[in-house]
Amino acid sequence: HLSPPRSERVGLRSTCMEHRVIEGKNREGEGKHPRNDPHACSSSVTNSKRSKLDKSPNETRVLQDLARAVALGAVTCDRNNMNARDFDEESVDSDDDDDLSESEEEEDDTTWIMWWCSLRGNEFFCEVEEEFIQDDFNLTGLNTMVPYYDHALDMILDVDPQPDLTDEQQEVVEQAAEMLYGLIHSRFILTSRGMHRMHAKYMNVEYGRCPRVFCQGQPVLPVGQSDVARTSMVKVFCPRCEDIFYPHSHRQGNIDGSYFGTSFPHLFLETYSDLVPLKPTQRYVREVEDERTLFVVSQSQPGRYPASTDSEFTPQPRAGRVLLYQRIPRRKRIKTLSARAIMSTEKHENHS
Repeated sequence: HLSPPRSERVGLRSTCMEHRVIEGKNREGEGKHPRNDPHACSSSVTNSKRSKLDKSPNETRVLQDLARAVALGAVTCDRNNMNARDFDEESVDSDDDDDLSESEEEEDDTTWIMWWCSLRGNEFFCEVEEEFIQDDFNLTGLNTMVPYYDHALDMILDVDPQPDLTDEQQEVVEQAAEMLYGLIHSRFILTSRGMHRMHAKYMNVEYGRCPRVFCQGQPVLPVGQSDVARTSMVKVFCPRCEDIFYPHSHRQGNIDGSYFGTSFPHLFLETYSDLVPLKPTQRYVREVEDERTLFVVSQSQPGRYPASTDSEFTPQPRAGRVLLYQRIPRRKRIKTLSARAIMSTEKHENHS
């Protein structure tokens, strides 16, 4: 509910005061109470009618102005509500646009190198700096090893691709970019900045631990068995036992070993000499005896089992009996066998 403007309220007050002053003057001039004087009563009635007639245009005007103000207020309220609703919708749209723009900016900020290293199975790789890749001296000789070298290099550096490539050629370029990045990676990790990044991964045990028991969970380093591409897969090197093993994950085991090189773990340990562990003091010893053993029936209760030449090796116990076994070395077994052979030959000769 809106009140009329201040100017209209002041005009209404002034008209009411004027009518009151006129009525007071008329009553004072007559000097008689309208109830006692009939002429005064009639004059007062006529004056009141005239005042009513004089009031009616102003009151109607004021009422019209009030109605107009109320209507204008309602319209303004509707307009304000509509504007507020439009503002909310615009704000929601602007928020959505901001989210989309932020996601697009994040996608734009993600380089090919970041995307490649974040793939599952590529946890062994570190992010090679673009400045290192842009230096032609660091890429010497790689153009003869990688097909579509220029296109692959442009893909790694996020240069706009060439539109004249077919789908098959694009797949070959993607594989060549992966190979080229791996060969560049094997050179980058030998630098001080590359070793610093590999050191962070080594401290986070991202390459796994040695599976040998006496190494006590020693962290390992990736190593290749050849510097030539597509020769062997990557292995892990344990600094404690100085042996190589297969990676724990089969995804990581499918990485080419030339992407890490044969000398990386040794140069790494020379650079960070404080990380060189002590050699294991314990060694596994076999518990099996050197001489073969056999189980024979114990002679604690002789005469209770059927006598036979094979009873010592394949005893045939009676039902409900438990046999006691003892170990006989192989040498003793050979002696007994040879003695029996001699006895059997002597019996055969005597018979004949």
